[in-house]
Amino acid sequence: MESNDRLELLGRAFAFGEVDQLAESLYADCKYNSDYAHRRLTSAEQILESMRKVNAAIQNDKERNSTYTYEIVELKALLKEGVDLDALHGDSFFNVYENGLLLYQFGDSAPVAVVYIKITPGGSISEINLSRNHKWFDVTFYGEDGLEDSEKDIPYTVKQMSPHDRQVKEMQSVWTHQKHDYEELEDSEVYIWRQADIYFCQWLNNNDYHLLEKQIYDDCIGYRCHGRGYAYTVYMFAYGQQKTAQLDGDYCRKLLDYKLSEKSTTLVVYLNVQRSKDGEGFSYQVCDYCGNADRGPDLWRVKEINGKWILEFYPRKEIMDAEYKLMYAFNRDNMDVYDCIMSEKDPMLTGCLEHPGSFEGEDFYVNMFRIHREHGDMKIGYVRFNDVIYSSAPYINGYGYFSFMVDNATDRILEVTVYPFDNTKYAEFIRTEERESDSWYGNIPKVTSVEALPPVATERFAIKLGFDNGECRKFILPIASEDEHNEEVSYKSYVLTDEIWGTGFITQSTNTHRGLVIEFRNKFFLSVLKCYEESEDFSEPELCDETIFEDDTTIVRRIWTWRAKSIYEDEETGLMKALLSGQAFNYYGVSTFASREGRRLCSINFDYSGNFHEGLAQVSKNGFGYGFIDRNMQFAIPMIYSNADEFKDGRAKVRRGGKWFYVDKTGKETLIEPKSTGEKYQDIGEYCEGMCRVSTLKLGSMDLAYYSDDSEIAGTWGFIDETGVEVIPPQYIYAEDFSGGIAIVCKGKWTKDQKWDNKYNTGKYWTDEELWGAIDKTGNSVIPFIFDEIKHFSDTEEVFMAHIGGWENGHWGVIDKHGNWLADPVFADIDHEYFDGLFAFYESDNWNDDVPLGIYDVKQKKVLFPPQFFDVSFRDDGWIEVEVYDEQLGRRVEKLIDREGKEKFHSIYTSIYCWKKPYEVMIRDENGDRHGLIDEDGNVILPCEYDVAWSGIDYEHRRIIYKENEKYGVRDFDGNILIKPLYYEIHGVDKPFLTIRVGEKDHYKEGLITQTGDEVIPAVFKRISWCKDGYIICCSDDHCEMLRYSRLNTP
Repeated sequence: MESNDRLELLGRAFAFGEVDQLAESLYADCKYNSDYAHRRLTSAEQILESMRKVNAAIQNDKERNSTYTYEIVELKALLKEGVDLDALHGDSFFNVYENGLLLYQFGDSAPVAVVYIKITPGGSISEINLSRNHKWFDVTFYGEDGLEDSEKDIPYTVKQMSPHDRQVKEMQSVWTHQKHDYEELEDSEVYIWRQADIYFCQWLNNNDYHLLEKQIYDDCIGYRCHGRGYAYTVYMFAYGQQKTAQLDGDYCRKLLDYKLSEKSTTLVVYLNVQRSKDGEGFSYQVCDYCGNADRGPDLWRVKEINGKWILEFYPRKEIMDAEYKLMYAFNRDNMDVYDCIMSEKDPMLTGCLEHPGSFEGEDFYVNMFRIHREHGDMKIGYVRFNDVIYSSAPYINGYGYFSFMVDNATDRILEVTVYPFDNTKYAEFIRTEERESDSWYGNIPKVTSVEALPPVATERFAIKLGFDNGECRKFILPIASEDEHNEEVSYKSYVLTDEIWGTGFITQSTNTHRGLVIEFRNKFFLSVLKCYEESEDFSEPELCDETIFEDDTTIVRRIWTWRAKSIYEDEETGLMKALLSGQAFNYYGVSTFASREGRRLCSINFDYSGNFHEGLAQVSKNGFGYGFIDRNMQFAIPMIYSNADEFKDGRAKVRRGGKWFYVDKTGKETLIEPKSTGEKYQDIGEYCEGMCRVSTLKLGSMDLAYYSDDSEIAGTWGFIDETGVEVIPPQYIYAEDFSGGIAIVCKGKWTKDQKWDNKYNTGKYWTDEELWGAIDKTGNSVIPFIFDEIKHFSDTEEVFMAHIGGWENGHWGVIDKHGNWLADPVFADIDHEYFDGLFAFYESDNWNDDVPLGIYDVKQKKVLFPPQFFDVSFRDDGWIEVEVYDEQLGRRVEKLIDREGKEKFHSIYTSIYCWKKPYEVMIRDENGDRHGLIDEDGNVILPCEYDVAWSGIDYEHRRIIYKENEKYGVRDFDGNILIKPLYYEIHGVDKPFLTIRVGEKDHYKEGLITQTGDEVIPAVFKRISWCKDGYIICCSDDHCEMLRYSRLNTP
């Protein structure tokens, strides 16, 4: 048969499904490579099977004509100038045949691929290649419409770059004397790396990888991230129409040497970005490296096996770990480990070589024990089916290798399958001597105690376990939520009640495949290993009563300690909130509540715990949602909400099932939804005066194309009443809460105009018109919509600042609640304070510290003082604090004046703190800051002689905390040194003891000393806090303690 006849048979196999006729023309080890379908096959059998499946899929495609057609062409006619058939030869032993196929599909006039073949000396087809490679072929393929990838489309085109990347790029520009403004290229010219970067950053976020750092390299982009407590560095490679790199272990081993890879698991991902025209623009589809868009990308680990570098398929760490855990259980016949790793439902074994069929439940374990007994231990192997990607697989020499299926929700193994080594489906299997480590389960501490915990919501059956290494852990039995409130609960054919749960005790199992168990009165048991592995840390305060300081008048006792990160006192209830793990409350931290006396009040480890407001605290636990508990740790509202805010005025805003509600303290919900069907509220405010703001558009400061002081109230706002009924439809682009019966709102229209876009700011909202006014609770206008802006004063709801006349030529004035002018719009700018008809105004709107202020009197409708002050503040007693420049002193001073400008007393002070009596004053000049005290008439009580800490003057006991040579000490008012200046800081002059800080900024420790300098507590704590009734919290790394201060009854 001539080679052209064989080519004709290949065309007919594609077009008409005549696969059997092609079979005799294929070499047994025929290769199939398709950069069109992103597929590689390695035998004639695989090729024929694949073609049969493709043809069947085409016949079943009813939505479009996906049938292939073909024509035989001379390859030279398709090749680019300067390219010959040798370019297609590659490293094959066989020659490229001179003719090929143009393969068409979907009835389109543009081919989907060029097909070229290689022929053995005997005339058989040794290789089939489907190509769209523009380096070789001068052909416009289907879907391209003349689009070609640009040589400029490289990783450095990604717009967001780290400072390190920018520095490298600048250095490269210096070395080459060229400017590489890759960031400035239009998306129509370069797209691969930008689209891949956007997609992959979102993929990382969606899959719980927290991105920490990104670096750009010549051929890839590196992403340093944390996922589920582990460090990863993922290097992304990407291509468009043609693969730019053939990745394998040898190519990627260099990634391990990059600094970004240090102390992390190094992974690789390869993405294909497909582009097509969409009207006047383009649409993009990011696929995996095979071009599949219907599945997420595969991650591969760079690894050395038996001296060979490979790319190992890496689904995620939990699945990789499951492999070693399975080997641990199998090689030791350990049922306790099987309990930890196998599905709670009946696991399945299939492919058992000597016993065909499947085995479930107890039969699964019987056969796993038998295989181990008859064939030996498992080791780790690496199997490759095609291409260059390997998958790890346990194997037994002389028997076969194993794969398994994992439940992604629980990370437990559902099914194990055995494959024989004579299976021809894989291309390569690498055997190693690698085994599981004893450390997986070999270092479990010995259990010493078990105690049932009181039932609470989400934790009906929980036990506290103590271990000989000092650990204390909590195991929660996983029961269905609908069974939680049943008196009797059925679990694995046993009946459990609260009484039975309280009968657990530690004993050795009679099963030879098990170790210690917790057994209950009804013979139900739990493996101690399972309890340990699936438990969480559980700590409680340890009570003690130790006197740590005593003198003639006071005593300090340590009443309890706790292995906790930090403890705070809840202001409303006085309860203690303890951070048990993590770096901060409610940010990857676990917390709970306790009493001041040292009793843990709730056994739940909360992932979120808020402060108490109106008697309830917002709490949450992973896997459940947000709810509210009272101070007795009873759930007033269950943890069922995806979002929740704290209580205010008897209700809290919550979200469930994509809908917003307000819920009262009994749990009664009020649904909040728009009148208009098809719309949803995206933002909801708080109730004020019986009305609540609601918006169908959620905006923040970063969503606007300009800076706005009002960005927090930007959106498309309306109002609902107390019953949740929409009484004012969403229509205002800005809206404030109701106050004094009216709400300040703004009319306008949001647009997205590309003229405001730049490389830092795209797709932002803009409005060409803002008309501010005010409405009442029925939506009627009470202040006309004629103002450029209306703003509140800080201390009144009766009058407002209003701007009118446009921002170029307009001015500010003051209006009442009906829009009447109280002060005509003649001011460049107005300050935020208003008191008894007085307000301050600026000389110009070019605001800075040197723009003087004047004072206007609304009642007299006149300027009391023209602009001359650098600061103005109105006091409740009628005096006005002003800052002026004193020519004689050559610096600014603060004065107290009346409406006539008369001074209360002559002032030489830079600041006068009038919030308590006597007044603390400060002089700041070339000699630094010096503090003192004066009475209301300006008479000196304490001269300004010392640099004093903030709130460092104790008038009652006539002491000051002063600074000398960058250290703090204590003097009396007569200048006598009570405590030498030895400390970085001293605080708490109003407390029984002084808090000292030893060290330097951000690196200090706190302790307590008496007012005479005697040590009460050494400076070893990160934080010391005084609580109510003489309780003192002391916190350091992973250790907190509660002290109690009391006075002795001395005569």
